[in-house]
Amino acid sequence: MRYYNFPRTFTTQGSRFQFLRALDLMQNLTGSNSRSEFQLLSLMSKVYLRKALECDDSQINGVAPLALAYMAALHFTSSEYEEMIRFCSLVVGHQTSKVNKETLNAGCLLFIDDIARVAGFCILQKKITENLHYIGGRIYVDLHLSPEVFAHYLTVLSVDRIFKPFDFYDDFPDSAFPVDEYLNALLKRKYSVTMKSETKLNAARQIIYRRLDSLTESEAAYMNPLMVREAVLNALVEHAFENMTSFYNGVCKDYAVKCNTADCYRALHLYKCRHYNELLDLCEVILHEPDLQNDLKKHSFPNILVLPPLDSLFDGDVQSLLGFHTLFYYLSPLNDNLRKFRDTEDSEFEHWFQKDLIENFGLSRRPVHRVVIKCQYYLGRHFLARYLKLRCCIDCNRPYSKAITEFSAQKKYLPLEHIIHRFLLQKLGFIKN
Repeated sequence: MRYYNFPRTFTTQGSRFQFLRALDLMQNLTGSNSRSEFQLLSLMSKVYLRKALECDDSQINGVAPLALAYMAALHFTSSEYEEMIRFCSLVVGHQTSKVNKETLNAGCLLFIDDIARVAGFCILQKKITENLHYIGGRIYVDLHLSPEVFAHYLTVLSVDRIFKPFDFYDDFPDSAFPVDEYLNALLKRKYSVTMKSETKLNAARQIIYRRLDSLTESEAAYMNPLMVREAVLNALVEHAFENMTSFYNGVCKDYAVKCNTADCYRALHLYKCRHYNELLDLCEVILHEPDLQNDLKKHSFPNILVLPPLDSLFDGDVQSLLGFHTLFYYLSPLNDNLRKFRDTEDSEFEHWFQKDLIENFGLSRRPVHRVVIKCQYYLGRHFLARYLKLRCCIDCNRPYSKAITEFSAQKKYLPLEHIIHRFLLQKLGFIKN
């Protein structure tokens, strides 16, 4: 047994493991339903490809040139052309033995229009030439793509977009697969191969063949764990807002009302990110819509919920008030009378708080379903917009006399609105202790 060599298994530290994780995400890029979803999938794919390239075995198992080519494709979709050209030059200059040389899967690159067209043509040609007849079956098509051909394709497109007009040199890589041939043919049809501008050509080559060890700002960002974490969180938040907007659009259609509640949650996020100009514009949009005051037992969707995890969108003052509010009822004498509590329609909030929240480990451990509890943690849309405008003026050292007048005059319908209103006016010195 000592003379046998066994293949190494995939581990979380291996380049192929990280590489396959990236491909699983990239296969979903074509079917993504929104810009934020595409951005999130693309970002996570870059993270895994970067991890694959950092592994020691990426240079000996053929993963490196593939990961570089896929990385170039992702930068191409985000219009980061210089960074993309850099990865393409690494693909072309990479030395891989014929034994370990692998190919790209064009099925993971269908989010690029020309690749999708070529793949569709391959399927159509196979169906016609082989006279296939199928219903609900699968057609197996050779979608292998050489990294060098794909890198050349991306370079031509990107250089053409950076230096217009530009005619690229006639230096097409050898075609080893049908997709290679069709992609090269597509490039030849799109671009003239005659040399008309030597100056532009030299400038393009300077980008392609610049120092490979130079670390760009974009690449450095993907190597910084904190920046990666922030980018992923921002993409998740944006994706959540798009889904929330879609949900509220459906609710408004069903109830035949205008409701921009999703904009309120987005305004909270803008305030947290200190995007004050965008925030003020969005607050004006919210205030121009009617502030619905429906029966909360029937229609709770027009209001903003402050319960966890949505409390993380609010500023520290609101989060502190929520904590004090919870602590006050947690220490209520009603704890001693909990056994005497009966489930009736006339029960007060304090009873339900003790029964549903304290017994079930607090606000963050269990979803709150009872309206009598949720009503204590709602804010109206207009109240929130006035509040955020005032906070924005204070943070930016702008005159806030008009903002505080409007905030003071805003009607307060909900319990938490009264608490926040009194706290802020007291903090600004308009109400004495």
